[in-house]
Amino acid sequence: MALLTALGIPAGLYIASIVSLMQWVVFKEVNGLISMGAGFLAISIYTFHRSSVTVDASVKEHLQSRHLVALRHRTRCIALSIVSGTLACSVFIAEHALLGVLPLIGFASILLYGKPILKAPLRTIPILKPLMVGFGISFFGCCLFPWSFPPDIVLAFGIICTADAFLCDVEDIAFDQACGCTTLASKMHHATRVFTAMFFYGVAAILLPIDVGVGFLALSIPFFWQRFINRTYIDVRPVLILLLAWLA
Repeated sequence: MALLTALGIPAGLYIASIVSLMQWVVFKEVNGLISMGAGFLAISIYTFHRSSVTVDASVKEHLQSRHLVALRHRTRCIALSIVSGTLACSVFIAEHALLGVLPLIGFASILLYGKPILKAPLRTIPILKPLMVGFGISFFGCCLFPWSFPPDIVLAFGIICTADAFLCDVEDIAFDQACGCTTLASKMHHATRVFTAMFFYGVAAILLPIDVGVGFLALSIPFFWQRFINRTYIDVRPVLILLLAWLA
């Protein structure tokens, strides 16, 4: 699983399924090519971000298996980033020429997120870290279909993805602290984290059609058990909700 994660496969699946869900909620149909392009771009950005991480001796002991795999296969990750980024550009440009700028915006965003381009990486600001990830995904989906998604739908998915990003930080608490990054998740106990996330999932559910909203709430119940707060479950959950919505 560490290899798949280092290669950005779960991240690509998550972004593709979120973009597909946004389409389903608004159009009741999915442009599979656009969703695939979104997934390729997610893989490209994720592998670039993972392979560009530099660590010192104080951080090495806190590295997770996905970090170690990415660093061990840095060249392959960079090659995958280039290939998947090129595929994403091709898909977006084939759909509309202006969509070709989205990968550039995505890479600029991840550099601001993870590198000290400004005074410090934006990920070191606790409240901004999950918001930047969550609403970045939501606005990205919106940009793929300009003027087609109502603001409440963009807001709802921004809230959901922000809560997901917040829970994903739980696995990274030791690593983030070693890197000098204090996250909101590190300041809370398990119960507080879960109730906070469930509150925001509930707010988002009010803005969504009942089948999708209930799906997110129902598949968030396992978060009360800490073992389910992991990237694998969080990344797969939108796929299950999309399937349930399609079957409803």
